[in-house]
Amino acid sequence: MVEIRITQHAIDRYVERIGGSRAQARAVLGSHAVHVAAEFGARIVRLPHGRIILELKSWGATVVTVVPIGNLPVQLLPLSQGGLQPSAFDHLHPVFLEPR
Repeated sequence: MVEIRITQHAIDRYVERIGGSRAQARAVLGSHAVHVAAEFGARIVRLPHGRIILELKSWGATVVTVVPIGNLPVQLLPLSQGGLQPSAFDHLHPVFLEPR
């Protein structure tokens, strides 16, 4: 399983935007679903009331923030809807390099 690091900012935004305690935020942000998503190469994990934003790294992923369900950063919009081009790192992520 890939390593997941959770930023204090992500914990604060979870509590502010989704609700609950810091312990609940840590549990959700470090859940099995987040690990699987990072291993798959996903940059976002959808929750019922928000989205967890991941930054992929060579060693795993960092949980950087949580955004409300109706608010999606432009970096995560599909290119056809005005989003940004994939970065060079996106194509270097292990999920793109290793055949399944």
